[in-house]
Parts: sequence; C-alpha cells; structure tokens
Amino acid sequence: MKGNSNIIKCYAVLILYLIGPEISMGQNSKNQAEKILNKAYEKIKNVPTLYMRFTYQRKNKKGELLNSESGKVYAAGNRYRLSLMEIIQIGDGKKIYTISSKDKEVTISSAEGIENILSPVQMLSNYIQMFNIEKSIQYKKGSRKILLFLKLTPKKESPVKELLIGLDPENNDLKEIHELENDNYTTSILINEYLPGIIVSKTFLKFEEEDYPDYVITDID
Repeated sequence: MKGNSNIIKCYAVLILYLIGPEISMGQNSKNQAEKILNKAYEKIKNVPTLYMRFTYQRKNKKGELLNSESGKVYAAGNRYRLSLMEIIQIGDGKKIYTISSKDKEVTISSAEGIENILSPVQMLSNYIQMFNIEKSIQYKKGSRKILLFLKLTPKKESPVKELLIGLDPENNDLKEIHELENDNYTTSILINEYLPGIIVSKTFLKFEEEDYPDYVITDID
C-alpha cells in the first residue's frame, strides 16, 4: 500500500508548469499576496462543511504524465474523508486512517506534519505557517478565466522547491495548488467542483474499526 499512500500524501500539492503556455496579466506585492492568502484561508475556515471533486496528476522532470486520477474530499473543519483510486483516507484532526480496499489494510498515523494533513483548512493553515509568501501573479490561458497564483517558498529545508496556490480572484475560492519538488517532479491537483455548506454526517468523517473486520490494522505511531 506504500505507493498508494505516497500518492494520497501528494494531494496537498501541484505545480504551475502543468498549466502549459500562459499570459501574465500582472504581478502584486508580497504584502498583497499575504492578504489574498489570508482572505482565502478565512473564507474556507468559516465554511462549516465542504465537498471538493478534483483531478490528481503527477509528471516526471521531463514533463511526461505518470499518473492521472479523479478524487473527492468531504471536510468539516480539520476532519475529512478523502477518496482517491482504491484508497480512502479519514482524518479526525489527531489521527489519519488510510484504508486500502485492495490490500484489506488500514494504516493509522499521526495527523502532524504538512504531508499528512489533507483537510483543506489545515492545508492552507500549514502553508501560511511553513512557507514564505513571495508574490501573486495573474495568469490567463487562452479564453480561460483568469486565475491568481500565489508563489510560496519553504521557510526551512524541504523536498518542495516551490509552491503555488491558484485562486479565483473574484471570490477567493481555491482552484489549484502547484508544487515543484527539488528533483523537478511535479504533482497536481485541479479542483473541478467545490460545494460549501453541504450536509456531511459526523459518522461519515469518523473511522470505526468494526466496519473493517477482515482488514489488517497497523498503527505506525
């Protein structure tokens, strides 16, 4: 399940170069970029529940597509339920439960660390805390709607060289997150649908061991 688990952890990251040719429409200061990211964070933090449907992609340093999958996530605060390929991941704010139906295995890990926190609220919170916000740049691709990308760089040593967050400048909705790794591999999340305030059952965001009687359950912390 290790390979799938690594793919799940990549949920939090993308890279701008996956977009292809673009036209720069303007650039804002570092202070302006910080304000924009804080607004996006406050907006998503104040939504009681949300649903996102996204596309995950990964490319090698030559730009060749290695993987492309559809996924979805339901979230309420720092609790979430993520589905990607044959993996379901449930986070309750303290523990993360990664469930592989193919392997009939559940792995339990701590929710500490940016690579483990996949709640949209915690993602943005960690970006603010762990990255320096450099600037914001508007891009347009053909007739596509203009997106505002915030460029971030890590505050300390990290496998991530550069992170960009794509927002809709009209409403500060999260649209894309982009990561360039030190080895020049890229991972990608493109948000295809975003529904705030939907009804999400508390039990849906909770792991119950009795629901997996035939699974091997391993706590790695």
